[in-house]
Amino acid sequence: MSECDVDGSYLEELSRRYRRQMEEMYSSLNRTISKLSNTAKIAAEQVTVCFLHHHHRSSVSNTGWQSQNAILMLFHSYVSK
Repeated sequence: MSECDVDGSYLEELSRRYRRQMEEMYSSLNRTISKLSNTAKIAAEQVTVCFLHHHHRSSVSNTGWQSQNAILMLFHSYVSK
């Protein structure tokens, strides 16, 4: 075996390792993003429940309800992106 063959084999092995590590990293990143997205959706649902509970208990004027509802809708649209 020549030195070039050894160098070529070594570089091929490094390349395979690098590709495998990148695939593992992207897979891990996708799992993390998915978990964060699910957590954000759960938080949005909890905010909605708290908001509706608070609204039910308090005497909010119609204008106040519309403003709070608009804020809640904006929050949901942000979280669902």
